[in-house]
Amino acid sequence: MPIEPWQVRVCENKRHVECLPSDWVIANRWLTIAVAISLLMQLAVLYTPAFDILFDTIPLTINDWLIIIPLSSTPPTRHRICEKRIGRAKIMAEKISGCHDKKGSRLNRRRFVQAMVSVGIVGTIVSFLSLLRSLLPSAGAGQQPGEVDNTFRYGMEEGAWYSDRAGAEVMVEDFDRVGKGAGVVWRGSIPAIIIRVDESKLKGAKATDGLVAFASTCTHLCCISTWRLDRPNEDVIFCRCHDGIFDPYDVVKNSMQDGSEYSGAKVVAGPPPRAAPLIPIEIKDGKVVGVPEKLEIYDYCG
Repeated sequence: MPIEPWQVRVCENKRHVECLPSDWVIANRWLTIAVAISLLMQLAVLYTPAFDILFDTIPLTINDWLIIIPLSSTPPTRHRICEKRIGRAKIMAEKISGCHDKKGSRLNRRRFVQAMVSVGIVGTIVSFLSLLRSLLPSAGAGQQPGEVDNTFRYGMEEGAWYSDRAGAEVMVEDFDRVGKGAGVVWRGSIPAIIIRVDESKLKGAKATDGLVAFASTCTHLCCISTWRLDRPNEDVIFCRCHDGIFDPYDVVKNSMQDGSEYSGAKVVAGPPPRAAPLIPIEIKDGKVVGVPEKLEIYDYCG
């Protein structure tokens, strides 16, 4: 973690190395920039959905940070670390000194650091552009060119009853009992969940042939929620990232940050700020098909 910049050492004359005081970190512009970029890149990996999948990470909560920051900032073994790092730094200084003695092998360390910082800045900008893009509604939401297939298709969850049907069209006959549900994909990119419900218990909405569908992107930080995979004995839509829980039997009115109103599965626990959006469905030739209304509500989270 880049929370310990005070432990950085400097070679004053290629052979003398010492631990610097904490206020030196602020005065060293390049060190400050490097530490800031390192921290920003780590945040990008944690809070960018695409990177969460790539690096198999989950976003940290405020409680997580309250534990991490004090532990990372406490230097209980500072003096031992100083001694060990001083020794290593002296060896490196001697090697660098030898390199400087060789004609044509002079290394401009300042330019090297500047180049590395520049690369880091570019990477950070790209990461945060990706982060912003994932958190904001798509500019073309609801206006996709050409004909889009609105039929739901099965997802790729391992260990689920539909694992061997990934990519296949969802048929109403597949849901032959109350409580049976599946993780699906709608319009090629929108994660969703389809559930056969007990219609006598459903509030705030009407089922279509006993089925209801909800967007499964958690309204907290864009993680993908599940039905009876993590909590097989509970009738809840569950987000494993921060234990967000939605009740598919209690459909309520909610609003996005821009004031747009929609219906969704009520939040009953955890940090999600809004209900999981309900996706209107219809049955065509036995296939479960979504009705594309207010597509922008399925693109937004956070």
